Amino acid sequence: MPTPGMLLYSSCKVMMTYLAQGLNYELGKDVDVMSFNPSAIATKIIGYKKDETSFSIISTEKAVKACFRDVGHTDMSIGTLRHEFLVNLLSILPSSLYNYLFVMSTRIGNSKIKEFNDQLKDFGNNVVELAEDVYEMKDMS
Repeated sequence: MPTPGMLLYSSCKVMMTYLAQGLNYELGKDVDVMSFNPSAIATKIIGYKKDETSFSIISTEKAVKACFRDVGHTDMSIGTLRHEFLVNLLSILPSSLYNYLFVMSTRIGNSKIKEFNDQLKDFGNNVVELAEDVYEMKDMS
């Protein structure tokens, strides 16, 4: 989805995803190609320290584990279940509401975003833990 203020970035991500999917198809069984499109990762670029994670922001270690878990199994990965949940949740919003929320989040700054993430954390963690339990039970059967 185009992101206000980040049009070039979001356009490049879409192009890279299509490129990776095409390469994965063309190279077939010889080479695994996967586009890794996680949501927020705790890095300096988004103003978070390595250990500052929340419901929507994961550690670099968790992102790397998710990436290596999925390579060879799919041509595109969002990474963790919590990011998958957030992407799907945001995808059902009308684009005007998504754009408004994104613009407002950049205006209120990281401290308010961290507050909001903390409020979402309990709810989101419960949903993610339940989904992870379901996946584990599915794998065991």
